[in-house]
Amino acid sequence: NSNEQEPRPRPLMKQLEVIPAGCQPWNRHIIAAGGTRFAYSSSIAIYVYKLDQANKFVLDKIIAGHNSTITSLSWCPKNPLYLASACVKNRLLRWNVVTESEVSVDTDCVPLCVDWCPWDESLVGFASDKGGIYVWNTATMKVAQLRDNLNSPVTTMRWSPFVHWRVAVGLPDGMVVVSEGNLENPKAARIRHFKPPAELSGSTHPGVAEIIWHPSRTNTGHILVAHKSGHFVLYDVESETQLHSFDQQQGAVTAIRWLPGEVASGNFVSADNRSGILRLWNVSQRSPVDHVRVSNRSGFHNFIFINNSQRILCAFRDGGIGVYDWRRRDWEFFHKMAHIETIFDCRFKPDASDVLATASFDGTVKLWDTTKMEPLDSLEGHDGVVYSVSWAPGADKHQLLSCNSKGVVFLWDTEKTQLINKFANHKDAIYRVTWNQLDPTLFATCSKDGHCVVCQLPEGTIVRRYKVGKAAFGCDWCSNNKNWVATGCQDGIVRVYDISRKGDTPLFALKGHKARVFNVVWSKLTPELLASGSDDQTIRVWNVPASKCICELSGHTDNVRALAWNPEIPHFLLSGSWDGTIRLWDIRKGKQVKVLYDHHADVYGIDFNEHRPFIFASSSRDTTLRIWTMDEYVSELKVQAVVGVPWAQLLRAPTEISSEQMRFCGVHSKRVGELLKSAQTESERARIMFGFFSALDGTKELWDLAVRLETSQRSDPSNRIYLVKDLMQIYQDKVAHLEAKQMGIGAKRPEDRLLESATLRLQMGQPRECCEILVKLDNWSLALAIAPAVGLQYWNDLCARHAEYLISKDQQRADMFYAAAGRYGELQAFYVERNMMEQAQLTSIVASHRPVTPSLLSTSASTSSPSLLLPLDRLDSSAAVATDKHTLEQAPPPVTLGTPQTQPPPSSHQSQPFTVTPQIRTVSELRAYRHLQDASPVLSACCFLAVNDPQRAVQKLLQGCEFELALALARVSKINAADHVYEAVALRCERLELWDLAVGVLKKMKNPVHKLSLLCCRYSYLFPAKAPDFFEMASIRTAVAYNELALVAEKANDTIEAARCLLLSGDSKKAVLIGVKKLKDMILRGDWDMSVINPLLEVLASANLAEIDQGEVKELLCISFYVAAYNALWLGFYELVPHLVNCIKRNMPPTLQLDLAPIILQYEVVLLRTGATTGFEDEDEEEKCAAKIKEIVQSLPAGQFAEAAAAYQKFYAAATGHESVRHCE
Repeated sequence: NSNEQEPRPRPLMKQLEVIPAGCQPWNRHIIAAGGTRFAYSSSIAIYVYKLDQANKFVLDKIIAGHNSTITSLSWCPKNPLYLASACVKNRLLRWNVVTESEVSVDTDCVPLCVDWCPWDESLVGFASDKGGIYVWNTATMKVAQLRDNLNSPVTTMRWSPFVHWRVAVGLPDGMVVVSEGNLENPKAARIRHFKPPAELSGSTHPGVAEIIWHPSRTNTGHILVAHKSGHFVLYDVESETQLHSFDQQQGAVTAIRWLPGEVASGNFVSADNRSGILRLWNVSQRSPVDHVRVSNRSGFHNFIFINNSQRILCAFRDGGIGVYDWRRRDWEFFHKMAHIETIFDCRFKPDASDVLATASFDGTVKLWDTTKMEPLDSLEGHDGVVYSVSWAPGADKHQLLSCNSKGVVFLWDTEKTQLINKFANHKDAIYRVTWNQLDPTLFATCSKDGHCVVCQLPEGTIVRRYKVGKAAFGCDWCSNNKNWVATGCQDGIVRVYDISRKGDTPLFALKGHKARVFNVVWSKLTPELLASGSDDQTIRVWNVPASKCICELSGHTDNVRALAWNPEIPHFLLSGSWDGTIRLWDIRKGKQVKVLYDHHADVYGIDFNEHRPFIFASSSRDTTLRIWTMDEYVSELKVQAVVGVPWAQLLRAPTEISSEQMRFCGVHSKRVGELLKSAQTESERARIMFGFFSALDGTKELWDLAVRLETSQRSDPSNRIYLVKDLMQIYQDKVAHLEAKQMGIGAKRPEDRLLESATLRLQMGQPRECCEILVKLDNWSLALAIAPAVGLQYWNDLCARHAEYLISKDQQRADMFYAAAGRYGELQAFYVERNMMEQAQLTSIVASHRPVTPSLLSTSASTSSPSLLLPLDRLDSSAAVATDKHTLEQAPPPVTLGTPQTQPPPSSHQSQPFTVTPQIRTVSELRAYRHLQDASPVLSACCFLAVNDPQRAVQKLLQGCEFELALALARVSKINAADHVYEAVALRCERLELWDLAVGVLKKMKNPVHKLSLLCCRYSYLFPAKAPDFFEMASIRTAVAYNELALVAEKANDTIEAARCLLLSGDSKKAVLIGVKKLKDMILRGDWDMSVINPLLEVLASANLAEIDQGEVKELLCISFYVAAYNALWLGFYELVPHLVNCIKRNMPPTLQLDLAPIILQYEVVLLRTGATTGFEDEDEEEKCAAKIKEIVQSLPAGQFAEAAAAYQKFYAAATGHESVRHCE
């Protein structure tokens, strides 16, 4: 803190989501895997995913170091930290995927294929576009040629995994060349040539698609070669003979791989570019032995097995990327189709706030669901680059316009994904199309041919054609005059035309830019204002009727492209540029407010969400689509609304643009005011208000649950979290939907729907219905296995029906058998381990409420039934703590074998009063813990609302620093908000400099005097002249009165009260002096009393440090860090510990000696459990604690010690790239 009077800096915008690009379809070698990570590349960026604690693949990093198309990726097999990449600009890079540091080298050729040498982590091999084979030594940064040019581009290159310097390359003519030599004498290398098989003579696609060496040491000379034509050949390099050939595969082959774990059996897998089918082959047979369809949408681009497991990283031709588990025959991760090139434009749908359209260089328009961050549809057939999109106003809001690089405008029906019409009114590329929002029959386009054209629907009739010079780049309709259209032109002039007037003469010609104007945008709140962005790197804001530039905005360092006005705050303007930044401007002051650097390349598109006006999307040449929030900037308005300021006081007319007071001015805020007046309940009002403000994941679910708890309505099936009492009925509805006849585009196959229905029915405790569905699917084996859960008689009947049926294959499902056997504890653990939390929740409900069915597990009357409970030792240790040690109820005794089963009707669960049992609560707590770990505190709170526990929900919101939501939920749920809720909201008010409001919030506390006095302390040294009036408003005595009180407290040895009174009297120096002395005495003699230390630190945090000597300030800071490190360990915020320890090391003065060993020791023990990296700047501390760690861990039971040692070895290997056993002996 300081005495400066300037407003404190505050964050304004943050990124909510990033939609990664798709996998590029041009170069094949652009997927790689190493350690617990995999990577793929779009055109210029590398996307790195890693396994998280829940064993899910999540986006870890976006690496953007190339400024041209990436040609190849390769992961170091010796060190999982290193990834190599190459691009068409003759450049190779080696990345550290943890730190994102890089080393690079420029080459004399285009490196097409990169393959890391398997015997040396410093050597990277690559093949060039001219056919040369090179080796880059990353240690010496030298590139050497291993093989002379083959005068042909290389299609693939692979090192032998066992014979050093033996490498095989494939050529477009089908030839395979195997070279064996070394860098010392490359000319002495032994060269072997393998001609394409005779079957390829006359083939139009003889080129080599892939080469794979046999991965076993017994067959080091065997290579399997795949040709694009669909032919496979197995060669022996040693004898230079062809061992075997296989039947031709349909479609162009894109990849072949030996099947890990089954190499000895001779099994390998192939894929082609036509279908989403993986084919299993055996070297002893000419034809495939199995086919597995993994995708119905697209053919394969490439695939690899991840780290010698049977997890397959799949890349598809439509840009999709996913991880497929070959053993389970199911997807672990799948990222659907996405753009694979520059995204030029993005537009939110006016009547559907969660739908976004994007236009891309890849020739497609994609529609996105921004709540799920998934593509809805792809509009294809543009036959060129798509530069712009525009949604229709009026009744036809599902219609969309797009334009391409060949001068054509396309009109789409997005509901039917159909092209309605297309209009070719230009002779060259169209850069912008915009629909008239006041007259739905009109749209305007501007083109490279130098014309701006106004057309009328439905036929696209030309209404006006304006000649603007060499080229027109941007155009936009005025928001309050349907006849005015503005254009941005090559000559740097902004022209405004009135289409009601004849002739080519513009109504206004606005001059001032020094280079071409690429974009123009009218303000919706102040229609006389028009913004223009130019290649002169500036933005100008024009008062059009006055033909005057009211401000020039400078800050971008390259051409300006994207522009967007905020729909609620009239002075906010966003811009995007070729410099890769997004900038927020305040046009009242003509100043830059915030800069975002997250995009890695040119920013072309920005658009605000009209329904959530502080959410915006951006698109870029880095091929990502990003969703942002700037609601932090209007936090002062949000806080005022939450604490009860009338909504009408937060509004004003948009004409008052020069006002310094922040207020809403848009159409939607007025609509919110009307909805708030008509809302019947507090929860409904909160839902409306936070729907306008908040962009947090789970906000919709939170208030939907609150409303339904208040009104006893049924949960919305479209939500991710439901009231647990509704979960069974929602699944009943899902089953009914799956079993109903479905038709139309995108409908699932009947057999897929029925199988899913059977699984759901079993999860719901309906084994008979499950068996009957399986019989319909001819899956008798599975039906017979599940039948005993119904009863012995039913099983006998099903056997009879199966007498003449011979099953050919039996596919088992572990979860089905757990459920059939009534093993709900194992079933619940099965789902939890796979992060299938909703199914785990459903299982807990079924286990707690359904009647027990007969079992064939045992005929002994003395045998107890399987536990219906989830054992706590199967949970995460941290999650188990969160259960508050609830005592789980025991399962009822088993029913005697042979008792007829009565299947409960579908509504039986709802007909009885629903009880939230301890088991149901346990799963809800675990779900909440997982969401909190994923940084989703709102969804975590929803898990407690689902079991009607608003008190715990409020706690989770506070834990996630969502203070306004916590206060609003406490009020809606009619629970007494704890003092710390008011304190948190008051601190938010203080940060926003809403001092009066902070006082009002604190006064709602039961005992507000202490917090109010500290607030007065902080206010007094920031605004000393106003302090007396503020003290009076807060009902705090004057500063003079506290001098005497401080003396009394000192005599009574009450350091906390003495320090508080000294601060109120204005003597911060003495307050810190006595406070630090007390803290040092307690900590150094080991007399820890947190009931004194934490409150004392809280008081000293309100001191004016500008008045204190630097040595005393450092002592206070280091003690604060020290205490915080212990608090972080005790509360489970382990990631903070190394940062706090490092801060202590950097700042600790000679007058203070704090023992850091106990903190580091405790943290290291945590690492043994979690497998994380240390983060300490001085790794010697790790060695100092090694003996103590070993002593502590060895005191554990043997099994736990082995598990801890394995975890430690895993984290150390990941951190350093080397195996270590120094703590694992």
